Amino acid sequence: MDIKSVREYLGSDWASVQERINHSLMSDIALLNATNGSILSNAGKQMRPLLALLVARACSGAGITEATVRYAAASELLHNATLLHDDVADNSDQRRGVPTIMSLMGPSVSVLVGDYWLVKAMELILGTSDGDHQVIKIFSKTLSDLAEGEMLQLQNLRGLLAAELTQMVHHTSHQIDAFSSGQVFLDHWEAGRYDIIILDIFMGGLTGVDVAKQIRLTDSNVKLVFCSRS
Repeated sequence: MDIKSVREYLGSDWASVQERINHSLMSDIALLNATNGSILSNAGKQMRPLLALLVARACSGAGITEATVRYAAASELLHNATLLHDDVADNSDQRRGVPTIMSLMGPSVSVLVGDYWLVKAMELILGTSDGDHQVIKIFSKTLSDLAEGEMLQLQNLRGLLAAELTQMVHHTSHQIDAFSSGQVFLDHWEAGRYDIIILDIFMGGLTGVDVAKQIRLTDSNVKLVFCSRS
C-alpha cells in the first residue's frame, strides 16, 4: 500500500487535517500567505499526521475526534517549523528538490516563518476542548529536545579534537590536512581525489563551507569532515 492509498483509506479524516493545516496558517499578511502556500505545495509525504490518524483509528473505538485532527495537524506544523530553522542552521539551498525559503528570501525570513508555524502548532494543541495536559507536555518536551539536539550538533561540530579526527579517518586510504588557506587547499584538491577531506571551519578567506560547495560541484562522493581550531 502506497501513501496515496493510505490517504484514500483515511478519507474525510485526512481531508479534515489538511483543512485544519491550511486554516491555521491563514494570515492577513499577503507575503506570509504566499510563503506558506509555497511550502504547502511541496509538503512531502506528511508521515506524522498520517501516522497520528492511523494510530488513533487503531486504538480508539470512537473514531477520529476533533482533538486528534488538531494534534495531527500540529505535528505537521511543528515538523515544518523545525525544517525552516534547520535550513538556516545548515545553510541548505534545497529541500525536497526545490529551493528553500532560506535560499530564496534569506535566513531571517526562514526563521520568522518557522516561528509562525511553531506558534500555530501550539495554538492547535492548546485549542482542544479537553485540554489534555499530557499532550502539551509531550509537544513541549519534543521542542526542547529538538533545540538541544541542534545545539549539541553545533557543539560537537566545533569541538572535534585532532585525536578524534585521526580516529575517524584511520581506515581511509587517503588523509589530507586542510589547515591552510581555502584557495591553496582547492588548488591541491584539484590535482587529485581523496576518500575523505578534513576542512577547517574557517580557512583563510574561504570558509570550509565555501570550499565544500565547490568540491561538491565536481565530486559528490567525497566525504567531508569539518572541524575548528577555536
